[in-house]
Amino acid sequence: MAARLPLLATLLAAARDVFGDLPGTLRSFWFIGLLLIVIVEVPMLFLSDYVGKHVLPELKQQVAEASAQVTTPTGAKPGEIKPSDEIPNLPKSVLARNPSTMWVVLLGLGLNTVQMLLLFRFMVGWYRRLLVGEGKGKTISLRLAKPEWQLMWTSVKVAFAFLPVALAIFVVITFANPTGDPNALPAFNIWPYLVVIGVVALYLQARLALAYPITCMEGTDAPVRQSWNLTRRQAIRIALGNLLTVIPLMLGIGLLFLGLSWILANLFSVPENGEEAVAMAVRLVLKSLSVFSMLFLVAGLSAFHARSISLRGSVSFFLRKGPSALRRA
Repeated sequence: MAARLPLLATLLAAARDVFGDLPGTLRSFWFIGLLLIVIVEVPMLFLSDYVGKHVLPELKQQVAEASAQVTTPTGAKPGEIKPSDEIPNLPKSVLARNPSTMWVVLLGLGLNTVQMLLLFRFMVGWYRRLLVGEGKGKTISLRLAKPEWQLMWTSVKVAFAFLPVALAIFVVITFANPTGDPNALPAFNIWPYLVVIGVVALYLQARLALAYPITCMEGTDAPVRQSWNLTRRQAIRIALGNLLTVIPLMLGIGLLFLGLSWILANLFSVPENGEEAVAMAVRLVLKSLSVFSMLFLVAGLSAFHARSISLRGSVSFFLRKGPSALRRA
C-alpha cells in the first residue's frame, strides 16, 4: 500500500521552495519574465489597441451594413427578428470582407505560442532546480532542448486525457440550450452537472499532475502512466494540495492588483495632453505584474508537485532511487 502524502508538510516545503529564498526565486524568474513582457505582452498590448481602434469599428460597420440589407420576414416585427435569422452567415462574410482580422488572429496565435514555449522553458528550469539542484541560485536561461520538447508532448497527452471532460461540458450546454440562443432560458439546471464534471476534472488533474516533474527528470518513459500509478490512492490529497496552493496565491495576487490599481487611479496625475500614453504605461505596469504573478503561480504548483513526487513530502526518496524507481512504478 502506498504511503499517504503528508499534505501539510508538503505544502509548507513547497512554500519554502518558492518564498524561503525570495531573492533567489526572483533571480531565477527575471529573465523569462522579461522575455514574456517584451516579446509577448508589449506586442499584445499594441495589438489589442489596434483591434479596438481599427478592427472592431470596421466589423461594427460591416454588421450594420449587412443588417440594413436584410428584408423583414412577412408578418414579423423588426424587434422580433433574431440576429441568427437576419444574417445567417455573418461571421464568415465579415471575415471575407475584412482580411486584416485574420492577420490579427494569426498574430495573436503566434504570440500565444511564444508565450507557451517560454513557460515550458521556465517549468523545465524550475523543476530541475527543485529536483536535482540544477542551476540553483542562477537565472533560468532561454533554451529549447530535449526536456522542453518532451514537456510539450507530455502536455499534449495530458490535454487528450481531458477531452472527455470538454465533451461532457459541450453535451450539457447543448442539451440545455438546443437553439443556441444566448437569451433563452436553459431547459434544465446545468449547475449540478457542471459541478460533477468539475470534480472529475480535479481528480484527473491530480492523477496526472506528476507527469510534468517526471518528464523534466529525463530518462523516464511514459510519464503520464507513471504519474497515474504514483498517485494511486493519493488523488484527494493532491487535489486538495492544488487548491490550497492556488487559492492563497490567487487571493494575494488579487489583493496586489486591487492595491496597485487603486494607487494608479487615485495618486497618479495624468497630463492633459498625454492621457493615451499614460493609459498605455499603466496597462504595461499591470501586464508586467500579471506576468510575474503567473510565474509565481506556476512555481507554487510546480513546487508542490515536485515535493509530492515521492508521496512522502520530500524528493529525497526519488533522488536516491533515481529514474529507475519511476520506471518500476
